[in-house]
Amino acid sequence: MVGYRIFSLVLACCLLVSFSGEASAQWLFEKKPEVKDSALAIARQIPRQAKLVLGFDLQGQLDVLGLVSDAKAAYKKSSFDQDALVSFEKEMGLSPQEWLDLFTGAGYFSILDPKSSRDLSEGKGLVFGLRLKKSAAFLNWLEPKFGKEAFKRSSGDFQIWEISDGTQFAVGRGWFLVGSDRSASAHQLATLLGTEASLYNDSSFEKATSSLTGGDSALFLYLDGPGVRRAALDFAGVSQDHPAAEEFEFWDSAILSFDFQSEQSDGFLAYSAGEGRTLAALRAPGAVSVELVNLVPAGQSTFSIADARWITNVLTAFGQDVPDVGFLLTMAQTQLNRYGSLSEAFAGTVVLATNTMDFLARSLQEDFRRARSSGPFEACQSNLRNIGTACEMWSTDYAGKFPERLDQLAPDYLREIPRCPASHLEYGYKVDREMGYDNYQIICTGHAHPETEADHPQYSAVVGLVEGEPQVIVSESHEQGPASEGLSEPSVYVAMPVKSVEVAHDLMTTLVDAYAVTDVDACAANLTNILTAAEMYSIDHSGAYPKSLDQLTPDYLHQIPLCPTAGVDTYSRSYRVVPPSEGQEWASVVAFCQGHNHPELQVDKPAIDPDKGKAVTGPREESATSRLSRPVTGRPQRYNVADGTKAILDSDRNLLTMTYGPKSDDLLVAPSGQVPNDASVARALQWGDGRIVYLDYFNLNPFYAAGIEMLEQAVKDGEANAQVALDLVRKTRRRVGKLEGVSAVRTTDSGLHYRSTGVGSSQVLTVFGLGGAILVPNFVRAKSQGQLTACESNLKNIGTACEMWATDYDGEYPTSLEQLTPNYLQSIPVCPAAGKDTYSVSYRVVMPEESGVSFPFYEVYCKGHFHEKDGLFEDSPRYNGVEGLVEP
Repeated sequence: MVGYRIFSLVLACCLLVSFSGEASAQWLFEKKPEVKDSALAIARQIPRQAKLVLGFDLQGQLDVLGLVSDAKAAYKKSSFDQDALVSFEKEMGLSPQEWLDLFTGAGYFSILDPKSSRDLSEGKGLVFGLRLKKSAAFLNWLEPKFGKEAFKRSSGDFQIWEISDGTQFAVGRGWFLVGSDRSASAHQLATLLGTEASLYNDSSFEKATSSLTGGDSALFLYLDGPGVRRAALDFAGVSQDHPAAEEFEFWDSAILSFDFQSEQSDGFLAYSAGEGRTLAALRAPGAVSVELVNLVPAGQSTFSIADARWITNVLTAFGQDVPDVGFLLTMAQTQLNRYGSLSEAFAGTVVLATNTMDFLARSLQEDFRRARSSGPFEACQSNLRNIGTACEMWSTDYAGKFPERLDQLAPDYLREIPRCPASHLEYGYKVDREMGYDNYQIICTGHAHPETEADHPQYSAVVGLVEGEPQVIVSESHEQGPASEGLSEPSVYVAMPVKSVEVAHDLMTTLVDAYAVTDVDACAANLTNILTAAEMYSIDHSGAYPKSLDQLTPDYLHQIPLCPTAGVDTYSRSYRVVPPSEGQEWASVVAFCQGHNHPELQVDKPAIDPDKGKAVTGPREESATSRLSRPVTGRPQRYNVADGTKAILDSDRNLLTMTYGPKSDDLLVAPSGQVPNDASVARALQWGDGRIVYLDYFNLNPFYAAGIEMLEQAVKDGEANAQVALDLVRKTRRRVGKLEGVSAVRTTDSGLHYRSTGVGSSQVLTVFGLGGAILVPNFVRAKSQGQLTACESNLKNIGTACEMWATDYDGEYPTSLEQLTPNYLQSIPVCPAAGKDTYSVSYRVVMPEESGVSFPFYEVYCKGHFHEKDGLFEDSPRYNGVEGLVEP
């Protein structure tokens, strides 16, 4: 419909003005204009009936035109299709800068109080407004956009267009307004004319905003509690007099404000008037203090501190008021206390610190390198398979012998000998005739593929493709060693002040016993793994089991395991294959832990039970749980939990420290008081005034360093647009303050107060989004390019096989690719991008009368659209007997 089309076009363009404030923020720009009105003043133009509001005033906060100019300049430097920008300007009739210059950068989006959930589902009650800088120019731009279905009228200072679907557009008094229906538009116009009260005069809005202490606002989000509750309950089909409705009335309104100049956000959840268990629990002060902050060890990129007791009390009170919720909370509390009473053991606060940002940055680097190298790796594997197929074809023609050199395969079996796409070197090749039959081995020499070991992948007549042991790809700036071993997961540090050392010790002892994996269990797991490996061996060897365990390594077992108690291999000497016998038609294997290595078991136990398909321990003697000694003064007690969690209970400090991950041992003994020297943390604690219930800190510098390193490498590798992305990110970084942030929540008698300072998610999107949006497509192409190379190699080998067939069949080509197997192709190859054979369905022989060529020829292509990322059309790449590989 016309209204929807115009509304979508205008809204999409206008949102560039509004949300670019949150996504980019004024701190991108070195010169900050003079601050004018706060965004909260926009509420004077918003109808009082508004229940959900997004308001913004970016004047003095964001240079939108400068941002768009920078983006446009970068776009023109990139290799992107420039026609898209031309099409945009043609559609709009203005350049992006000219269009944005029509507005001041202030406006709002609101949902008015719906009469029912049907109003919401039908999109009624929506209003949108933008303050204009050049009203006349905007009218000249807007009016031609309306078609014959629009009805225009004048009302006072406003020009109004009404669309057949009920949408109304209005321009007047320096505003451009959009209403989703007549009623919404009427409230909107009346508010602007002053005949109806605005949101600015609403008591709930006034109460929420008066509680903010963060200074000016560039953008705010407001929720009216009663209005949102009514809409939510109606939408859920719950009546307003339902008991649950009353219990959710403890909050009156919520507001969240952003001030980009001071890099600060401020929020407030205002309580409703009245008393009750939930409100009493919410008003209680918190217990987060400087002492807790000082527990955080050095080097942690994120940490958070919570008053778990306060949170528990609030949930408990709410559960008492709402029985259904209380039942679920009771179940959860039972699970949490299954090893002992947490409330009796601990003081009620928790400190959690991690190196998550470092871990994510390292993971991002690894994924980036794998994406870039996986394409050439797949192409190399495809090359080896095709060379192996050519060797087999040679063997068929030469009485089972293989060629002495690879160049003997060209041009009859391979049109040309491929090279490794990563190193561009020739493949190593050797023939072994000492085994009584010919065997060849093709090797990708050197270390061209960092995701596997050196001199891999390989291909041989006996084994086929061997990829090699996978390797961890580590940044050049980080040496391989302990610092990079934790790439699979982050390290975690948890500290919990203790109320009762005795109760905490009993709880930890119970936890250790519950999760303990004994040597018996580990030994039985070894035997089960041996059985599984033997079964895998039999599948690959026509049902035959290995004669000894040595035959399982390294393809089925990396190495023969050791009994954890004996410390040696106790399984190989006992291993044997049991042949089929009466009543049993198939063979089986037997192995056991030889000797009496486990006193609680019988001799030669655990043992493989072929009927059960696993190892069994048999009866074991009951043993008492491992009761650890209680910690005493000057001698903390250490606990090792089987899943890798470690803990120390220090009775001198009344503190339990728990760690997990690759650096758990270091964190367990790390000195306290090493929190990053960030003044924002101290200011947050001072602001909290002893009532903070939650505080967190995060450091994004590792992300930035990882991003820069990846972009620099992409520039070295000649990636399209990489230099453009690198310049944008570096330019943006110079305009940003610290890549660190602190957030806190404190309690007050009238509501919960939230404060955040430092870098926020909007800056993260700006710093990394600008470069990432340009570079990510190139990362994807790095992988797909290798798949395209492999696909083209497949087509070349199919072409070679067709020519060999024609040589044997008087110049005629096969009518289907199936005829080429197994004498000319060992099997029909698979396109690596599609994961299936995409060639057989496309293959055909083209006759002279169809092509105009004086002889028949074949044509084959990759059927489908699997190489779109490389800029190829559907059904590409293509190959035929006249041109060979057809360039796109």
